[in-house]
Amino acid sequence: MVYIFLAPGFEEIEAVAPLDILRKSGLEVTTVAVGGSKVVSGNVRIPITADIMDTDLDFSTIGAVVVPGGYGGAKRLARSDIVLKAVRYCYDSGGIIGAICAGPSVLAKAGILSGKTITCYPGIEEWFKDVDVKVLGDCVVKDGKIITAIGPGAALEFGYTLASELSEEKSSDVLKKSMCYALCAGIRK
Repeated sequence: MVYIFLAPGFEEIEAVAPLDILRKSGLEVTTVAVGGSKVVSGNVRIPITADIMDTDLDFSTIGAVVVPGGYGGAKRLARSDIVLKAVRYCYDSGGIIGAICAGPSVLAKAGILSGKTITCYPGIEEWFKDVDVKVLGDCVVKDGKIITAIGPGAALEFGYTLASELSEEKSSDVLKKSMCYALCAGIRK
Protein backbone atom coordinates (compact mmCIF):
# COMPACT_ATOMS: atom_id res chain seq x y z
CA MET A 1 0.00 0.00 0.00
CA VAL A 2 1.13 3.54 -0.81
CA TYR A 3 0.30 6.17 1.80
CA ILE A 4 0.23 9.90 0.96
CA PHE A 5 0.29 12.17 4.00
CA LEU A 6 -1.79 15.35 4.04
CA ALA A 7 -1.42 18.06 6.67
CA PRO A 8 -2.96 21.54 6.60
CA GLY A 9 -0.97 23.73 4.22
CA PHE A 10 0.17 20.91 1.90
CA GLU A 11 0.80 21.83 -1.75
CA GLU A 12 -2.25 20.43 -3.54
CA ILE A 13 -0.67 19.62 -6.91
CA GLU A 14 2.21 17.81 -5.20
CA ALA A 15 -0.24 15.43 -3.54
CA VAL A 16 -3.01 15.11 -6.11
CA ALA A 17 -0.90 14.67 -9.27
CA PRO A 18 1.08 11.72 -7.84
CA LEU A 19 -2.12 10.31 -6.30
CA ASP A 20 -3.83 10.41 -9.71
CA ILE A 21 -0.87 8.83 -11.51
CA LEU A 22 -0.34 6.11 -8.92
CA ARG A 23 -4.00 5.10 -8.90
CA LYS A 24 -4.13 5.13 -12.71
CA SER A 25 -1.11 2.81 -12.58
CA GLY A 26 -3.24 0.32 -10.67
CA LEU A 27 -1.59 0.85 -7.31
CA GLU A 28 -3.44 0.89 -4.00
CA VAL A 29 -3.06 4.39 -2.60
CA THR A 30 -4.50 5.74 0.63
CA THR A 31 -4.44 9.37 1.66
CA VAL A 32 -3.76 9.98 5.34
CA ALA A 33 -4.95 13.07 7.20
CA VAL A 34 -2.60 14.46 9.82
CA GLY A 35 -3.90 17.14 12.13
CA GLY A 36 -7.21 16.09 13.59
CA SER A 37 -9.66 16.28 10.68
CA LYS A 38 -10.25 14.02 7.66
CA VAL A 39 -10.86 17.14 5.58
CA VAL A 40 -7.51 18.79 5.02
CA SER A 41 -7.11 22.16 3.33
CA GLY A 42 -4.01 22.71 1.30
CA ASN A 43 -1.83 25.70 0.57
CA VAL A 44 -4.46 27.42 -1.61
CA ARG A 45 -7.29 26.23 0.64
CA ILE A 46 -8.61 23.39 -1.56
CA PRO A 47 -10.18 20.94 0.90
CA ILE A 48 -9.35 17.28 0.32
CA THR A 49 -11.11 14.51 2.20
CA ALA A 50 -8.49 11.94 3.17
CA ASP A 51 -9.22 8.23 3.13
CA ILE A 52 -8.09 7.69 6.74
CA MET A 53 -6.78 9.52 9.78
CA ASP A 54 -3.16 9.10 10.81
CA THR A 55 -4.29 7.22 13.91
CA ASP A 56 -5.82 4.54 11.64
CA LEU A 57 -2.57 3.86 9.77
CA ASP A 58 -1.71 0.14 9.65
CA PHE A 59 2.09 -0.01 9.63
CA SER A 60 2.12 -3.64 8.50
CA THR A 61 0.69 -2.58 5.11
CA ILE A 62 3.21 0.18 4.34
CA GLY A 63 4.98 -0.43 1.04
CA ALA A 64 5.62 3.20 0.16
CA VAL A 65 5.05 6.66 1.60
CA VAL A 66 4.74 10.00 -0.17
CA VAL A 67 5.36 13.33 1.53
CA PRO A 68 4.07 16.38 -0.36
CA GLY A 69 5.53 19.78 0.20
CA GLY A 70 3.97 23.08 0.96
CA TYR A 71 5.87 24.87 3.70
CA GLY A 72 3.10 24.69 6.32
CA GLY A 73 2.14 21.12 5.49
CA ALA A 74 5.71 19.85 5.56
CA LYS A 75 6.39 21.57 8.88
CA ARG A 76 3.29 19.93 10.37
CA LEU A 77 4.24 16.50 8.98
CA ALA A 78 7.73 16.87 10.46
CA ARG A 79 6.14 17.39 13.89
CA SER A 80 4.01 14.24 13.64
CA ASP A 81 5.39 11.25 15.52
CA ILE A 82 3.16 8.95 13.44
CA VAL A 83 4.49 10.31 10.13
CA LEU A 84 8.12 10.13 11.27
CA LYS A 85 7.60 6.58 12.54
CA ALA A 86 5.92 5.59 9.23
CA VAL A 87 8.77 7.07 7.18
CA ARG A 88 11.38 5.23 9.27
CA TYR A 89 9.35 2.00 9.16
CA CYS A 90 9.07 2.23 5.36
CA TYR A 91 12.79 2.96 5.03
CA ASP A 92 13.82 0.14 7.37
CA SER A 93 11.58 -2.35 5.57
CA GLY A 94 12.93 -1.45 2.11
CA GLY A 95 9.91 0.46 0.85
CA ILE A 96 9.88 3.39 -1.56
CA ILE A 97 9.83 6.88 -0.04
CA GLY A 98 8.86 9.92 -2.08
CA ALA A 99 9.11 13.56 -1.01
CA ILE A 100 8.63 16.72 -3.04
CA CYS A 101 9.38 20.42 -2.51
CA ALA A 102 9.67 20.98 1.28
CA GLY A 103 8.79 17.31 1.89
CA PRO A 104 12.41 16.12 2.09
CA SER A 105 12.67 18.06 5.37
CA VAL A 106 10.38 15.40 6.86
CA LEU A 107 12.79 12.69 5.70
CA ALA A 108 15.66 14.59 7.33
CA LYS A 109 13.71 14.83 10.58
CA ALA A 110 13.05 11.06 10.35
CA GLY A 111 16.82 10.55 10.15
CA ILE A 112 16.96 8.70 6.83
CA LEU A 113 18.89 11.13 4.57
CA SER A 114 22.45 10.66 5.80
CA GLY A 115 24.73 10.01 2.83
CA LYS A 116 21.91 10.52 0.29
CA THR A 117 21.51 12.77 -2.74
CA ILE A 118 18.22 14.66 -3.00
CA THR A 119 16.51 17.66 -4.53
CA CYS A 120 14.19 20.13 -2.82
CA TYR A 121 12.52 23.47 -3.31
CA PRO A 122 15.11 26.15 -4.16
CA GLY A 123 16.06 28.18 -1.11
CA ILE A 124 15.44 25.54 1.54
CA GLU A 125 18.77 23.79 1.07
CA GLU A 126 19.86 25.45 4.33
CA TRP A 127 17.34 23.22 6.14
CA PHE A 128 19.73 20.34 5.42
CA LYS A 129 22.96 21.99 6.62
CA ASP A 130 23.19 19.66 9.64
CA VAL A 131 22.48 16.55 7.57
CA ASP A 132 25.10 14.67 5.54
CA VAL A 133 23.16 15.06 2.30
CA LYS A 134 23.98 16.29 -1.19
CA VAL A 135 21.29 18.62 -2.60
CA LEU A 136 20.94 18.97 -6.37
CA GLY A 137 18.76 21.35 -8.36
CA ASP A 138 17.33 18.59 -10.58
CA CYS A 139 13.64 18.03 -11.27
CA VAL A 140 13.56 14.53 -9.75
CA VAL A 141 16.37 12.67 -7.98
CA LYS A 142 16.36 8.97 -7.15
CA ASP A 143 18.86 7.67 -4.61
CA GLY A 144 18.15 4.05 -3.83
CA LYS A 145 14.62 3.79 -2.51
CA ILE A 146 14.29 7.56 -1.92
CA ILE A 147 12.77 9.70 -4.67
CA THR A 148 12.69 13.48 -4.26
CA ALA A 149 11.38 16.24 -6.51
CA ILE A 150 12.07 19.97 -6.64
CA GLY A 151 8.58 21.50 -6.45
CA PRO A 152 5.09 21.92 -7.93
CA GLY A 153 6.32 21.95 -11.55
CA ALA A 154 7.83 18.50 -11.02
CA ALA A 155 4.62 16.92 -9.66
CA LEU A 156 3.84 14.91 -12.81
CA GLU A 157 7.39 13.67 -13.33
CA PHE A 158 7.55 12.83 -9.63
CA GLY A 159 4.33 10.82 -9.96
CA TYR A 160 5.56 8.97 -13.05
CA THR A 161 8.87 8.16 -11.37
CA LEU A 162 7.07 6.78 -8.33
CA ALA A 163 4.71 4.76 -10.55
CA SER A 164 7.61 3.34 -12.52
CA GLU A 165 9.31 2.21 -9.31
CA LEU A 166 6.18 0.80 -7.71
CA SER A 167 4.30 -0.80 -10.58
CA GLU A 168 4.84 -4.35 -11.77
CA GLU A 169 5.61 -3.19 -15.30
CA LYS A 170 8.29 -0.76 -14.09
CA SER A 171 7.18 1.61 -16.85
CA SER A 172 4.84 4.55 -16.95
CA ASP A 173 5.25 5.13 -20.70
CA VAL A 174 1.71 3.97 -21.58
CA LEU A 175 0.23 6.20 -18.91
CA LYS A 176 2.36 9.15 -20.01
CA LYS A 177 1.06 8.70 -23.56
CA SER A 178 -2.59 8.43 -22.47
CA MET A 179 -2.18 11.61 -20.41
CA CYS A 180 -0.51 13.50 -23.33
CA TYR A 181 2.53 14.11 -21.14
CA ALA A 182 5.19 14.10 -23.87
CA LEU A 183 3.31 16.58 -26.02
CA CYS A 184 2.71 18.98 -23.14
CA ALA A 185 6.24 18.63 -21.81
CA GLY A 186 7.64 19.48 -25.24
CA ILE A 187 9.05 16.00 -25.71
CA ARG A 188 8.86 14.80 -29.30
CA LYS A 189 8.93 11.07 -29.94
